[in-house]
This record gives sequence, structure tokens and C-alpha cells, in this order.
Amino acid sequence: MKTRLLLFLLLVSSLTQAQIFVNLNASGSNDGSSWANAYTDLNSALSAATTGNQIWIAQGVYKPGTSRSATFNFTTSGLKVYGGFNGTETLLDQRNHIIHKTILSGDLSDNDDNTNLDFNNPTKAENSLRVALIDADNVELYGLVIDGGYANGNTTDSKEGSALAFGSAITSFKMYDGEISNHINERAGAIRVTGTVTSNTLFERVDFHHNLAKFATCAYVIATNNGINQVSFTNSKFTDNETKDFVTGDGGASVIWARGTASIPQYRVYITNCTIANNHYQGTNNPSNGYPSFAANSAGSPSIIRVYNSIFNSNTRPGGNANSVGTFGTGSLPDRQVRNSFAADNFGNVPDKANTTNIAPGFTDAANGDYTLATGGSAINYGDNQYVATESSNLDLGLKSRISGSSIDIGAYEFQVLDQTFVSNTATGLGDGTSWANAYTDINTAIAQNPGIEIWVKEGTYYPGTSNNNSITLSTGMSIYGGFDGTETLRSERNITANPTIFSGDINQDDGGNVSLNNFSMYNNSKNIFRVTGSDVIIDGVTIER
Repeated sequence: MKTRLLLFLLLVSSLTQAQIFVNLNASGSNDGSSWANAYTDLNSALSAATTGNQIWIAQGVYKPGTSRSATFNFTTSGLKVYGGFNGTETLLDQRNHIIHKTILSGDLSDNDDNTNLDFNNPTKAENSLRVALIDADNVELYGLVIDGGYANGNTTDSKEGSALAFGSAITSFKMYDGEISNHINERAGAIRVTGTVTSNTLFERVDFHHNLAKFATCAYVIATNNGINQVSFTNSKFTDNETKDFVTGDGGASVIWARGTASIPQYRVYITNCTIANNHYQGTNNPSNGYPSFAANSAGSPSIIRVYNSIFNSNTRPGGNANSVGTFGTGSLPDRQVRNSFAADNFGNVPDKANTTNIAPGFTDAANGDYTLATGGSAINYGDNQYVATESSNLDLGLKSRISGSSIDIGAYEFQVLDQTFVSNTATGLGDGTSWANAYTDINTAIAQNPGIEIWVKEGTYYPGTSNNNSITLSTGMSIYGGFDGTETLRSERNITANPTIFSGDINQDDGGNVSLNNFSMYNNSKNIFRVTGSDVIIDGVTIER
């Protein structure tokens, strides 16, 4: 009986975790049962999903429909949705959301000019009012880009939340490894988080960039009725966002605005290890508030805001730098606390602060959008480890391990005390390249995340991808060294004869021993195994074949 019960429970578990596949290029039976038979439309998968299902989405651009009112509607509780697949994977850890972008797009006509961040951008006129709606509990999104909504409808609701909006009774939602980009909201909030019940919403390793609104360009947090609306932003980045007047005098500030709408509801907003930089607030409504990047108004008690291990840098208002934290509109500030963080105004509106600084954090190249930390930057080791978010997976926005030095760094990125990164196709650790145990298993991932760092590759056979059009692309200054057995700490310890590192074009692994023009199995091999696009490139101690 115990054996039968165990088998039954295992069967139930496997059924509740069943995968539904989506690939816009699939040509099979369109029933979501496999990559070959994947749904070509995400809405079909959402309609078919049941509680506990996983939806796996291959790379590509997916649209909610042909009408501006169409949206991706997430109505199944406990649903987990993953992007970043190339369409061949059998395991979640084989996906790569950096290389294989999965985009939920509101650009219904494929014509957006994203260099023109303006309410009157004519290329946005037909875009979706809202790309996605979360209307079920415990939905989790992984590795998705949500792009190109334009909320300019006839109601308040349709002028907010162009990327994501939430049903009023949602108690839990999580988003990991995502992007919220190129959204325009006539009012506020590329994401709008409302709560009439106690709720907990998490955004971890999410990149908010190039969004426009009258106020609260990225996140509009509203507590209503008797709810406690808790929203956490962790290891995330907010850059190159803007506020403007829609009509003269109605625009304000902030990338995040938290507010209560009555005397009872509460909100609790946590910003931990985030970078908020190069945002520009140009509205002319109530300029005396200093145009805060993080605005908060308290109607309920005890609403709170917390800023830990974070950076506010080069955010501007007309005539100068914007405040880091402050009010917007009417109302008072809630209970607020800042620890181990940077801001040009040194958080002047926050009475409860400790270990704050206005010394420049030392970005690598902020002028060109690189907000990683440069060697010697003041942000390195400036954080406090006790404020590492309890829900965090201990990876920074670049998927590198946190706490590389003596203390956690502040901001979205951890400075890596590394001279090289590691690749091993047998590694089973974190997969962040920081050691042989935690090595990347894929060479392209290592290259994408470590420009300019030596890459050490353990013995074994590696492939440029799954398509014969895939290549391993090396740009200026990149170097790859093979011949390691996976224990070395010095390059001089490797043995390229004993530990052959092979880069093979035999992506289907079916060539056999016959290397000839008559071997038809080679016709699908890689066209170019390596593609060199710059100078000073080194490939050392490897075999390149087939």
C-alpha cells in the first residue's frame, strides 16, 4: 500500500508540474505537448494551463493579439512561465535568457521607433494598451522581456500599467531575470501594483529601462481598502526612464511611487541592492518636492519604505539633481529607513539612515550604459550583509555570485574579484563561472557575461549551438584557453595534450569517423565554429574540428 501511495503521489507531482511548450516557429500539431508540437501563440498556452503547470517559451517576439485591448491574461494560479529557450531543451537549467530573448511585445505593427521617447510618438499609436495582466495568485515569471506597451486609453485604468497590472485580490507574484522596457503611460506605472488584500510582490533581477510616464515611470504601488501591499525590488536596475508633462503642469517625478488611498491601508516597499541612475524628471507639477526618484505618500499607518545597499546616481530634474527619496503630490512621508546606500543628496529627507554616502560609486562606464562597478569603486564592499534580501537567490543582475569580497557591494552588480572565468560541461554548481565547481557549462554564456576576462575551458567537447548558423563570436580583447582538467589555479598548470579541449561543429553528434564530402551527416554541421569580430583575440590550447 505504501508503495502504491508513493507512486500515486509521484504521478500527481509530475502531472502538476507538466510542461506546456510555446514556439512561434513550431510546425507540428500546435497542442503544446512538445517543442515540435508547441503552441505558436502564448495565449493558447495560457488558456490551456492548469494549476501547477509550467509554460516553456522559446526565443522570439510574442504579441497578445491584433487589437490594442488584447493582453496576455494570466488567470491560472500557481503557474510558472519560463523564457530563454532555443526550442530544444529538456531541462530548465539548459535555457539562457540572455542569449535567447523571449519578448512579450505590445508593438503590434513591428514599427516602433524607440529612440523617440515621447507621448506623441506616432509609431506607438497602435501599440497594446497593456501587454500583460496578472489575475491569479502565485504566478511566477522567469526570463521574460515585456516591451512596448502604450497606455493612453480613455479611463484611468487604461492609462496605467502598460507592461503589467494586477488584479485587486492577488496575494503573491514573483518576476525574475526580466526586462521592462520601452513603455509609455499617459498616467503612471509600466507596472501597476494594486492591493485590496495583504499581498507580497517580488521583482528580482529586473531591468527597468527607457520608459515614460507623467509620474512613477516604472512602478506605481497603490494600497487600498484594508490591504497591506508589500512590494520588493531586489538586484534590479532602473535607468534612462523619464517623466514629462502630458499637458502643461500635470507631470511629476519618480521611477517608483508608493501611495495609500485611505487612512487604513498600508504599503511596504523594499529596495535592496538596486541601481537607480540616469533617470530624468521633466514634469512641472509641484516642483518644490525636489523630484524624488522614490516617492511615497502615507495614508495608512504604519506604511514603510526601506532602502538597503542601493545606489541613486545622476537622476536629474530641471536645474539640477533630483532628490533620492521624498513626497509627490499631497500627503506625508511614511516611516522610512536607509542603510548602506549612495545618493547625491545623501538621503536628506530620511531621518533614520546609517552608513550612507554621497561619494560617487564608481561605475565602469555609465555614459554608455555600463553600471557594473569599476576596480576601486567606492561601492565595492560598502554594503551590509544582513540586508541581503531573504528571498534573493544570491545572484546579482548579471547572474554573478553576491559577496565576492569581504562584504556585499551596493547596487545591482557585484564586483567580481576574478582574473578569469571558468567553463566546464560537467559542472553542477551555480553556473556563474566563478570557480571550476560553479563553472558555466556553455561557452556562449561565458562569453556574453564576461567580456574582457580570460576564459578557461575544461577538457571535453563543446559546440557553438544547436543550429548550423550558430557561432562562437569573439570580439576585441577576448581570450580562450583550453587544456585544463578542472582543478588548476594557474594557467601554467594545464596540459593541453592530456586534457584535450575540443570545439566541434558536429552539433548533431552524428558524423562518425568518416570526414569527407560524401558524409551527408556533415551537411548540418556548423558553418563557422568561431567568428572573430575584433582584434587582440587569443584562442590557445584547443582543437577546432568538423
